[in-house]
Amino acid sequence: MLPAWRLILATDERGREIEGEKLDLIAAVKTGAEVRVKMAKIVMNEHDHLTSLQNIGIVGNTEVCGQVLLQVNRLDYDSFTVHASSF
Repeated sequence: MLPAWRLILATDERGREIEGEKLDLIAAVKTGAEVRVKMAKIVMNEHDHLTSLQNIGIVGNTEVCGQVLLQVNRLDYDSFTVHASSF
């Protein structure tokens, strides 16, 4: 059985490649692969979290940009509900 996903690129906190290559990520995006990102304990505080990336674009053939949609964490939930209810 094939794994559900495979690591293509890992970076450090400053975006430097520590495993894989960005060109492989760009190639995967161009073929329509689903891209998942891992938010480390530093961001989520308690545990690592994997989520899908949406609205993915390639900028200048060198950078991959995307959005993590439908993610609301505990720290932002109160401000999110206040701002959302003002519309």
